[in-house]
Amino acid sequence: GLIIFTTHGDFFKFNLLEEELNKYDNGKLVVRGHIKEGKRCFVAYHPPKFIESELLQNGLELISHLPGPALEGFPQDVWVIRNNKSQ
Repeated sequence: GLIIFTTHGDFFKFNLLEEELNKYDNGKLVVRGHIKEGKRCFVAYHPPKFIESELLQNGLELISHLPGPALEGFPQDVWVIRNNKSQ
């Protein structure tokens, strides 16, 4: 199957505080928490290194990564991943 999802990537780095930017630039996930997950103010920033090292494992294959704003009017990164795990 295919997995299609979007993330806040490099385009959103300007929003990060210095400590968060250092974390992001080192390939770490940055989460602005202390807010209930799912609320509008909850946000996570996913550096491409994080997606590649943490999510693209165990039979998951990167098909496409469109860094934001690759799609006009849509600033988020778009990821298309294939699940190659045998059933």
